[in-house]
Amino acid sequence: MKRWYRSLGVVDRTDELNDGKEEIIINSKGDLASAPYNLVPLVNLMEDWYDQLDHLADETQQRIYDKIRRKITHINADPVRRDKIMGFETKMAEEREYGKEQERKNGVRKAISISRHLGMPDSKILPALVDEYQKSFTKAELEQMMKEV
Repeated sequence: MKRWYRSLGVVDRTDELNDGKEEIIINSKGDLASAPYNLVPLVNLMEDWYDQLDHLADETQQRIYDKIRRKITHINADPVRRDKIMGFETKMAEEREYGKEQERKNGVRKAISISRHLGMPDSKILPALVDEYQKSFTKAELEQMMKEV
């Protein structure tokens, strides 16, 4: 539910922006059952499930949650902040997809390497790759990967 991020370059991912800033983004859309017990009230606030906080007997704790709820409402109403969050979520989705694509490519390269190690000719490897990975890669991309391995 919690993740920490650093500022990295878009083109060169090894180029880290040393801005001394650390952002913690809490996503309330995860599995609530796996959330630490002490964070459940915060998730309830973020999701506007305020009625589920009635069990809090401590008046001080209730005031703190009221203050947090007002701040969340204020942040969510800010269009600039909302755009920033949406941009961040889009970048995260792109990074996840990039990672998945790299893993698929690594899998194809490994399959090529193992097949060659076992003595299978390229003329049989390519059709097998096309059949297995046709949803992810074109025949030309698979041929290029065979040349690279």
